[in-house]
Amino acid sequence: MEALFKANFYPGPSRLYDEVAGFAADGFAKGLLSLNHRSSIFQELHRLTTEKLFSFLNVPEGYHLAFVSSATECWEIIAQSLIEKRSFHLYNGDFGQKWFQFSQNLKPEVEAYPFSVDTLLKPELLDIALDNEWICLTQNETSNGTQVHDEVLGAFRKAFIDQFIAIDATSSLGGIQLHIAHADLWFASVQKCFGLPSGLGLLIYSDAVIQKAEEIGENKHYNSFLRVHENAVHNQTHYTPNILDIYLLYRILEILPNVDELGQKNHTRAQHLYQYFQGYSEFQPITQNNYCYSDTVLAFTGEEFFIEELHQNAIKHGILLGKGYGNWKNNSFRIANFPAIPNTEIDELVNFFDKF
Repeated sequence: MEALFKANFYPGPSRLYDEVAGFAADGFAKGLLSLNHRSSIFQELHRLTTEKLFSFLNVPEGYHLAFVSSATECWEIIAQSLIEKRSFHLYNGDFGQKWFQFSQNLKPEVEAYPFSVDTLLKPELLDIALDNEWICLTQNETSNGTQVHDEVLGAFRKAFIDQFIAIDATSSLGGIQLHIAHADLWFASVQKCFGLPSGLGLLIYSDAVIQKAEEIGENKHYNSFLRVHENAVHNQTHYTPNILDIYLLYRILEILPNVDELGQKNHTRAQHLYQYFQGYSEFQPITQNNYCYSDTVLAFTGEEFFIEELHQNAIKHGILLGKGYGNWKNNSFRIANFPAIPNTEIDELVNFFDKF
């Protein structure tokens, strides 16, 4: 079967690293993909992968990793196990809003703070009551191509030292520079900036989160946080895991540079793309505030008929663009700028737009 596309810019699941095929074959040949997930061999794979991931991300002491099924599962884990009554959700797009809504299903008193795609958040000006135990932010909003910069997250940490901060970094973790100490809990999936197949989520959390969970004592669900953590302490998972993805994560981390270097390259490429697309009058970034531009998911809006024609022509030329999402479903397109996408395919993208 021939390749479906010569260039894939769908923002998740997205393009895999070329090395993944060989790594998967290696795992199969070694018998790792048929392991008992309670075995000592799997525990060692879990331990080594955690070490490599934390080194790659510059995770400080006092944080832990649990493998879960997906980033969105973390919405439920947080709400059912780590929030007693109330959390405060800031969002400007569909994924942040969904996180709020799923939390509200379990904890009706959670609060929402929607803001516009052009708004630069200023934590020092926000009045977030102390009875909001958690402040929940989507660092990179996949639906509209915006981001909350790492320095803004640092300002949140400084302004709200007595509250917990949780960050959805699904479309950015592993692709940009983020200081893990700016939040108590982070979650993401591997099918975006890690360039791996879908089916594995990463939950990174601090010692303080463990203490919070123990104080609440919620342990009624299959994926209750205390059960998740208890297994992670022993380099195991609370469920039968995606061993293939864990092994692939281990292997890809062996060849990747540190996220600081990778993030800088990704940022530079994103800036070049934004500059290139300024030459087109038919579409523009969804956000008009260039400080809010995402480095990892570029999102543009235009007339519906133009967007539809653009997608059709891209497919004819072997290029897969991301469809619009949520409020921007019919009048936008998205371009993934994940590290696994090689510069040669960026060149294919530019050549297509030059001709189109």
